[in-house]
Amino acid sequence: WGYVYSVAFSPDGSVLASGSGDTTIILWSMRDGAKLRTIAGHSQYVCSLAFSPDGTKLVSGADEQEVKIWDVSDVVTTVTTTTITTMSTSATTATPT
Repeated sequence: WGYVYSVAFSPDGSVLASGSGDTTIILWSMRDGAKLRTIAGHSQYVCSLAFSPDGTKLVSGADEQEVKIWDVSDVVTTVTTTTITTMSTSATTATPT
Protein backbone atom coordinates (compact mmCIF):
# COMPACT_ATOMS: atom_id res chain seq x y z
CA TRP A 1 0.00 0.00 0.00
CA GLY A 2 2.91 2.39 0.41
CA TYR A 3 3.91 2.29 -3.25
CA VAL A 4 4.43 5.67 -4.90
CA TYR A 5 2.17 6.05 -7.94
CA SER A 6 2.79 9.69 -8.84
CA VAL A 7 5.23 12.53 -8.28
CA ALA A 8 5.36 16.23 -9.17
CA PHE A 9 7.91 18.99 -8.65
CA SER A 10 6.80 22.47 -7.63
CA PRO A 11 7.52 25.06 -10.35
CA ASP A 12 10.55 26.41 -8.49
CA GLY A 13 11.89 22.90 -7.82
CA SER A 14 11.92 23.34 -4.04
CA VAL A 15 9.18 20.81 -3.22
CA LEU A 16 8.45 17.30 -4.45
CA ALA A 17 4.95 15.89 -3.98
CA SER A 18 4.50 12.11 -3.96
CA GLY A 19 1.15 10.29 -4.17
CA SER A 20 0.93 6.80 -2.72
CA GLY A 21 -1.11 3.66 -2.51
CA ASP A 22 -1.73 4.39 1.16
CA THR A 23 -3.99 7.29 -0.03
CA THR A 24 -1.65 10.04 1.17
CA ILE A 25 0.31 12.81 -0.51
CA ILE A 26 3.67 13.71 1.00
CA LEU A 27 5.44 17.02 0.37
CA TRP A 28 9.24 16.73 0.50
CA SER A 29 11.91 19.41 0.70
CA MET A 30 14.28 19.15 -2.24
CA ARG A 31 16.86 21.09 -0.26
CA ASP A 32 17.39 18.49 2.46
CA GLY A 33 14.93 15.65 1.78
CA ALA A 34 12.85 16.43 4.87
CA LYS A 35 9.18 15.50 4.96
CA LEU A 36 7.31 18.81 5.05
CA ARG A 37 3.70 17.65 5.25
CA THR A 38 1.53 14.57 4.87
CA ILE A 39 -1.82 15.31 3.25
CA ALA A 40 -4.72 12.91 3.75
CA GLY A 41 -8.12 13.16 2.13
CA HIS A 42 -8.41 10.56 -0.60
CA SER A 43 -9.92 7.13 0.03
CA GLN A 44 -8.07 5.34 -2.79
CA TYR A 45 -4.52 5.47 -4.13
CA VAL A 46 -3.30 8.82 -5.47
CA CYS A 47 -2.53 8.31 -9.15
CA SER A 48 -1.84 11.85 -10.42
CA LEU A 49 -0.41 15.11 -9.12
CA ALA A 50 0.29 18.54 -10.60
CA PHE A 51 1.24 21.92 -9.16
CA SER A 52 -0.31 25.16 -10.35
CA PRO A 53 2.09 27.39 -12.30
CA ASP A 54 2.63 29.63 -9.26
CA GLY A 55 3.15 26.64 -6.92
CA THR A 56 0.42 27.62 -4.47
CA LYS A 57 -2.01 24.82 -5.37
CA LEU A 58 -1.57 21.08 -5.81
CA VAL A 59 -4.11 19.07 -7.80
CA SER A 60 -4.47 15.37 -7.04
CA GLY A 61 -6.46 12.64 -8.71
CA ALA A 62 -7.19 9.32 -7.07
CA ASP A 63 -8.75 6.00 -7.88
CA GLU A 64 -11.99 6.95 -6.10
CA GLN A 65 -12.60 9.19 -9.14
CA GLU A 66 -12.20 12.51 -7.38
CA VAL A 67 -9.97 15.41 -8.21
CA LYS A 68 -8.95 17.63 -5.30
CA ILE A 69 -7.25 21.01 -5.17
CA TRP A 70 -5.01 21.56 -2.16
CA ASP A 71 -3.73 24.93 -0.95
CA VAL A 72 0.00 24.36 -0.39
CA SER A 73 1.04 28.01 -0.49
CA ASP A 74 2.59 27.60 2.93
CA VAL A 75 3.31 24.03 4.02
CA VAL A 76 3.76 25.25 7.59
CA THR A 77 0.03 26.04 7.91
CA THR A 78 -2.89 23.66 7.60
CA VAL A 79 -3.47 22.36 4.11
CA THR A 80 -7.03 22.82 2.84
CA THR A 81 -8.83 21.02 0.06
CA THR A 82 -11.69 21.47 -2.35
CA THR A 83 -13.23 18.58 -4.22
CA ILE A 84 -13.92 19.90 -7.69
CA THR A 85 -15.38 16.98 -9.55
CA THR A 86 -16.30 13.35 -9.47
CA MET A 87 -15.67 11.65 -12.79
CA SER A 88 -18.07 9.10 -14.16
CA THR A 89 -16.79 5.69 -15.19
CA SER A 90 -19.93 4.71 -17.02
CA ALA A 91 -19.67 4.59 -20.79
CA THR A 92 -22.42 5.41 -23.19
CA THR A 93 -23.04 3.48 -26.35
CA ALA A 94 -24.39 5.17 -29.42
CA THR A 95 -27.38 3.49 -31.00
CA PRO A 96 -27.30 3.48 -34.80
CA THR A 97 -30.31 5.04 -36.47
